[in-house]
Amino acid sequence: MIRSSTKSLFTLLLLLLALLIALPTSVAFAQGDGEEITIGMNELPSSLDPPADWAIASTWIHMNIFDCLVWRNRETAAFEPWLASSWENINDTTWRLQLREGVTFHNGEPFDADAVKWTYERIQNASRDQFITFNQWLFIDEITALSPYEIEITTTEPDPSFLSKMAGTGCGIQAPVAGREMMDSGEYTPIGTGPYEFSEDVTDDFLVLEANQDYWQGAPDIETITWRSIPENSTRVANILTGAVDLITDVSPQDWPRINENEGTESRTTSRPASCSWPSAPVPPSRTPTGTV
Repeated sequence: MIRSSTKSLFTLLLLLLALLIALPTSVAFAQGDGEEITIGMNELPSSLDPPADWAIASTWIHMNIFDCLVWRNRETAAFEPWLASSWENINDTTWRLQLREGVTFHNGEPFDADAVKWTYERIQNASRDQFITFNQWLFIDEITALSPYEIEITTTEPDPSFLSKMAGTGCGIQAPVAGREMMDSGEYTPIGTGPYEFSEDVTDDFLVLEANQDYWQGAPDIETITWRSIPENSTRVANILTGAVDLITDVSPQDWPRINENEGTESRTTSRPASCSWPSAPVPPSRTPTGTV
């Protein structure tokens, strides 16, 4: 069962509940004391490359590995600085963004303007067959690096939804040096700046993420997350009741009483309108990014 302090449990709820981006959804979790959790999912990502898979389960995992330039606050719906520390709308089609300094990717590469250009130009230079989010990023006409930590993004036309798109699916910034090498080799390992690093993946079985101890907002409280594929609802429920997993998603209403009546387990429901499909990274308690807009 989960071994978590009150602070760790708070982080866990942020980790999953803040990332539920569909219609009303129920989760169940077990309470205990520790820094490792196992989450039972009805599915795992078909790809760990953000622009290649936009399923809800994939987005939860992608956005624990990657950060975007802009984040949309779940409570206020306001756009907040993330890897971009500030931005300015220069004219109808030009946005100038200041990038956060001192951030590194999981492999030690520095986050900078080259990383932003490579991430989005990689999508634009591909096709819909390669990246399911391809059409979503065609609003960008050009990305210009003004300095290592300042970029200008020119859109194809005036776009009042610019910030929303920059916080949209596939927005996670990827390590450019390793990324180019992986393109040449045909292999792929997710390398972002997010609060968790990729550790192990067994297709259709489980996925392990480890806390990024150098995360720019501070290391997460929960050190290891194992995401397990448990497609059958009754099997997921049995796993939470017996302590085989610490949290499950997509709990059917008929199972809520059984979970709530079981000692040490509880179900909770969160609601996110379908239109609010914004990926986000979990925020460690008492830490929020700073910046200006």
